[in-house]
Amino acid sequence: MNSAGAPDEVTYLEPDILIYRRVPEPSRVPASDVLLAIEVAVSSLTYDTGRKSQVYAALGVADYWVVNAVTLTARIHREPLAGRYRSVVELPRTETLMPLPVASLAVRLADLKLE
Repeated sequence: MNSAGAPDEVTYLEPDILIYRRVPEPSRVPASDVLLAIEVAVSSLTYDTGRKSQVYAALGVADYWVVNAVTLTARIHREPLAGRYRSVVELPRTETLMPLPVASLAVRLADLKLE
């Protein structure tokens, strides 16, 4: 966050998983280098799908997922514009989740045997 408390190019609000391009300083990943940000949520589900998604959208993070740790559904946020995601889709655990820029990381949550 910048001095005014607004998001800046290296603010991620501590995502559970952050996949990014190689950068010189991994502790400061510019939003333009983020390939995928993932939150795994139980008690923070409302915050992660609400305010936190707005911060990521304002930063221009193109692929943001929120996985419900109880139901294993995934809310996929894409197409950030003006602090909101134009595309938000909830997928059941049986659907294949495919990150936009790294299709080789595709996964079906049901296959992880997390029950």
